[in-house]
Amino acid sequence: MPWSGGSFSRTDGTRTGSTVWAQAKAAAVKVISVDHDTHDQDFAAGIDNCLTKDGQNAATGAIDFNGNKLIVDVDGDSSITSDVDDRIDFEAGGADIVRMDGSTAASANFLDLASRATGVAPVIKSRGEANTGLVIQDSNGNEELILASTAGAVNEISITNKATGAAPTIGASGEANIGLTLLDSNGNEGLVIGSTANAVNEVKVTNKAMGVAPTIQSSGESDIGFGLLDSNGNEILIGGSVVSAVNEVTISNAATGNRPKISATGETNVSLDVQPNGSGVIQFLDGNGNEVLKTGAAVASAVNEVTVTNSAAGNAVEIAATGSDTNISLNLVSKGAGTVQANGKDLGPTNGTVIATTSGTAHGFTGIAAGTKLIHFVLDTVSLSGTDDLLVQIGDAGGYETTGYASSSNIPGAGVSSTAGFIINLASAAAGARAIMTLALLDAATNTWVASHSGNRSDAATATIVGGGRKALSGALDRIQITRTGTNTFDSGSVNILYQ
Repeated sequence: MPWSGGSFSRTDGTRTGSTVWAQAKAAAVKVISVDHDTHDQDFAAGIDNCLTKDGQNAATGAIDFNGNKLIVDVDGDSSITSDVDDRIDFEAGGADIVRMDGSTAASANFLDLASRATGVAPVIKSRGEANTGLVIQDSNGNEELILASTAGAVNEISITNKATGAAPTIGASGEANIGLTLLDSNGNEGLVIGSTANAVNEVKVTNKAMGVAPTIQSSGESDIGFGLLDSNGNEILIGGSVVSAVNEVTISNAATGNRPKISATGETNVSLDVQPNGSGVIQFLDGNGNEVLKTGAAVASAVNEVTVTNSAAGNAVEIAATGSDTNISLNLVSKGAGTVQANGKDLGPTNGTVIATTSGTAHGFTGIAAGTKLIHFVLDTVSLSGTDDLLVQIGDAGGYETTGYASSSNIPGAGVSSTAGFIINLASAAAGARAIMTLALLDAATNTWVASHSGNRSDAATATIVGGGRKALSGALDRIQITRTGTNTFDSGSVNILYQ
């Protein structure tokens, strides 16, 4: 055997080593053809067991390079080396290009590179255990990309480069109409991209230079809007499209204590339309979800509307009827028994509750709203048990005031006056007063009221009653009553008030 344990040794069949012939001479053995043939054949066997550099023969067993470099190119800078246990480095042009590391203990999974026929892309895949994915790491050994595995998978991601001027694509492929899902680190869906057969329209996200907001837009066919759907696939927001549009809606958030804003932007002067669908209405709600403002139901072929206009300092804001008609009324409608008010006061008079004056010595109305400027006190056939005259007295939070009046009342041929109230001339047990006394606030600073009255007595159509007076209260008026000048009692009729 010329090779043993990786070392070649010479032999003539009897003696071995580097001194075969010297050993023969020392043993007085002549060199004969048999020994020489054996020795030469030993060389031939040793040479035959070597690899030829021109590739005439092939290895018949594993070759141990023992960590030495296998140089594979002409200038010696491309090689295969395994100078670290369980690792192979591929070098090209003097630099490492691929490293294969099998140093993991009890390694069971590995990488498989497979070529393919014409028109089919080569494959890089993980092999070993079932459902094993693939991990790409950076130079620090940190994960950059993890490709997970699903048993029986038929759908995948395709990454496609493009020619000049066209963006590369990342797409779902496999079955027809398969979308794409992006997950967070917990495996929860962060973004789901659905699929539509024969889709030609899509969403385009574009970044922008400094100072310009990025955009999310629809693209594909001309004049395509944009829709936002809920988790049930129902529309939440639809952005319509207008050819050559230059105006748009801008929604702005706000810092603490400030209001977010929805505004029309684009040209210098741009209005903002908010339109319901069909017979729907527009509602504004408060923070509790309660209605604050609500438009009425749609009116067919409407041409008139309400315009609300703000104002500069010192000027009143305006609510106006506007439209294409020349003359347009403005109708404010209350509900049920409600009233139309301004500054908390009815725009029309507030009607009190009728009080019967069929007994007693005084009948009054309290709780008259602050700010009242005009009162109508109405008497219907109010009569007394004797010949006293009637007195109408006013008061404030301190009660009715019974002094300080300057008043008079007249019927044909007779007149009376009083400082205890606004007097109404009656002076007949058989007559009732049918009259209206009007009180108007002359001066709010001094709470001065001026009164006038007119009517007639029920016992004679010609017995006309007229009169008036003045009274300054100590506070704001909140009550009014009718009584008498003496000790009579009421025995018929009724009274009421209207005030505003």
